[in-house]
Amino acid sequence: MELQNLEKNLEREHDLLKRYASHYAVLENERYRIMFYNRQTMFTILGIIIGWVLFSMSNRFIDNFTVSVFALFISFAVGIFGMRYVIGPRLDNKKQMEMKQASTIRYQPIIQEMNEINQLLEQNNTIPAKYRTVDATAKLLEYIQNKRIDSLKEGLNLYENEISRDRQTNRLNFMAEQNQRIIHNQKFMLKNQRKMINQQTLTNVLLFFR
Repeated sequence: MELQNLEKNLEREHDLLKRYASHYAVLENERYRIMFYNRQTMFTILGIIIGWVLFSMSNRFIDNFTVSVFALFISFAVGIFGMRYVIGPRLDNKKQMEMKQASTIRYQPIIQEMNEINQLLEQNNTIPAKYRTVDATAKLLEYIQNKRIDSLKEGLNLYENEISRDRQTNRLNFMAEQNQRIIHNQKFMLKNQRKMINQQTLTNVLLFFR
């Protein structure tokens, strides 16, 4: 009976955690969308146009070719630099602030639900906070359904053992990859050394018969 209650509580927590993770992913995607928002290409094109306008206006009063080329360079430099690195970033920052405000309003229901889920998880208190993850609850449910455990304590111990084993496996795999790279580099160095020795031998022979 205790195991059945544990399974029901874990199923409820697992569903809540999945919903929380799904909402969190949506908010993170929106955060990155706003963070990396920029219109650099548009500002560069505008800078080129402004540079050309500045050059056209100044070139009317220039007769010397060298001065005209210099004016062309300065005009485009001022136009592109000004739009891309001064005016552009300020306009982008303003746009990002507007996007943040709009997102806060648009995603307010999701944020509210995430807060409610958090409160429900705290009230439920089936498992320690450390194990309140989608992966941990899924594993614990799997242990119960496969009759591998008889209590929550057994489940948590088994989960910790599996995590430790996975970490050890990953560490061993990493070390094996490192060793393979070292062996590959050593083979490459030996090959180059043999090549250098052969070249030196050939050079010595040629020098001997000179």
